[in-house]
Amino acid sequence: MPQALASVSNQAALYRLVPAEYIGTAAGLSRTAVYIGAIAASSLIGGVFGQAPTTPDLHVLAWVILGVAVLLTVLTLADRRLRDADAGSATVTAA
Repeated sequence: MPQALASVSNQAALYRLVPAEYIGTAAGLSRTAVYIGAIAASSLIGGVFGQAPTTPDLHVLAWVILGVAVLLTVLTLADRRLRDADAGSATVTAA
């Protein structure tokens, strides 16, 4: 269920923010990113759990997810292009 809700909101944002001539490309890249994320998540779960999941395996998985979340947060905050784009862009309002 969360994937469905996130997918709908991400798709709505994409259609609202991307120029019409780039909608197909942006939608394709968005779906590709979702598929790559699903493959990475399945690989991580399979690699950590192996044949049967255990409580320590679940803890390892939680630490890996936390590490990835922290890394991505730091990379996002450090990206100067996002600050530059935010300073120069118009505010988007809901319809």
